[in-house]
This record gives sequence, C-alpha cells and structure tokens, in this order.
Amino acid sequence: MLFLSNDDPFNKEPTSLNSAYGPDWNKTLSTTNLLQQNTATPPPTTTPPPTVTPPPTVSSSNVGEVFWISEEAWSYYSVIQKILGNPTELVKGAGGSVLWSVANKPTLFGIPNIFNKHVLRDQKIPVKCPYPKYEFFYSFISFNIPYNKVADVISLTPSITYEPLTSQLCARGNNLGYNIALLYIAIKVATNQYDIRTIHAQGLFAKFMERSKNSTVVLQYYNEMANLVKTGAGGKSTGAISFDQSVNKKTYTNTPYGHDADFFV
Repeated sequence: MLFLSNDDPFNKEPTSLNSAYGPDWNKTLSTTNLLQQNTATPPPTTTPPPTVTPPPTVSSSNVGEVFWISEEAWSYYSVIQKILGNPTELVKGAGGSVLWSVANKPTLFGIPNIFNKHVLRDQKIPVKCPYPKYEFFYSFISFNIPYNKVADVISLTPSITYEPLTSQLCARGNNLGYNIALLYIAIKVATNQYDIRTIHAQGLFAKFMERSKNSTVVLQYYNEMANLVKTGAGGKSTGAISFDQSVNKKTYTNTPYGHDADFFV
C-alpha cells in the first residue's frame, strides 16, 4: 500500500481560483473584450436554374428564331447562304446544323460543283495552326486516296479527315475558301505533286494557308482541284493501288477458323 505524506503536493486540498489567480481574477474576466459573435443566419446560396434552351440568336435571315449556342457559327450562315443557296436541312435548336447537298447547287463559281455536301454545325472548335480561329464549317468531296498516302494527307492538320471505305475527304474550317485550300493541298499530297516531308520541314503549310486568304487564289485552287477530282489522280499515276483495290486483291492461303473459304477469295 502506498502512503502519501503531508509534504506531498498531490495530497493537498484542491487549489481555489483565488489562490491561483488572486482575488481580482473575477474582475479581470469581466473586463476581457470578447469576440463579437454573429448570430444572424446567412441567406442561402441560390443557384440559378439551368437553362435548357439558350436564348434565341439574333438572325438576319428569314428562318426565324435560331437557338444555336455558337454565335460565330450562326453568323456564317448568312454569308455562305448567298453562295450555296437555301439549305437542304436546317436544325435550329442548340447543337443543330445546316446541310447543303450538291443537288442544291450543280455549279459553283461557274464550274461544276465537285462537293458532295457542306455542313455548318453549332460548335466552336479552337484551332491555333496556321493561325488562331474557331472551326465549324465542313466540306466533303469524293476522292480515292492511295492507301500509302492516307497517313501523309491526314498529317497535314487535324482539320482534314478521310474515310477510306467511302473515299470521303473532309475539310473543316471557318469558311468555304479555307476548306477549298485544305482540300487542294490534301489532293496535291495524295497525288505526289507535293512532298509531305518538305511541307513539314520548311513550314510551308502555314504559308500556303496564309496565301489562300486571297479570293482569286482560292478560285484558282478550286478550278485546278475540280480537274484533279475528275481524273481521280490529276491525270498521273501515283504508282500505288487504292485502298479498295488492296481489299479486292487480298486473298488467304489458309481458311480462317469458322469461315467458308470461298468468302475470302
């Protein structure tokens, strides 16, 4: 058993506040400046309800109210409508699009229309090269690119796409002239008339697109491109078979498991 002596400090009566802080401890506490407490309930933070349909975009055309989100895209409608005429389809809701088919415009700039269609979309795709801009206008043509040239063509810019099964070559820009210049240089690369390595090494793509801002130059591009599209390869042999030809020539020495051999010949 442990016994505590009277000299042990822990064996004493509890210490009072007076003995610890002095007789004036209560007065000191009463004169202490306490922090102001805000008891008022703050108003709740209100979030405006989501806008399902954007306010109508001001339209200078006779199509009525259009609810597109991108004003840049819709503002181009009044410009391109004067060139391509009335569209085949027009979707006026947010995320909509406008379609012009070749049937609406058999000729373009006094030359047979080589385009399959044009599509104006309610979007703003930021592009920095060859200069900063937003892209929203698509132009499609049919052109059979040799399979060994597809990678060279689409390496020019992300604004050029190619669907080998349908031979659909597409250019995306912010106006028709820009798209014509894109398709022109793509076809030149596809037909071995422009060397893709030289274009990338010397930075010729940006210079080429800068020159295409001249309307006279664009008309020259379109005239030459129309002839290239008619001949399929600019009247010159590329020395390579097309994607479709490579598929047709493909044969199998062994029958794939689970398939009939005649199907692959």
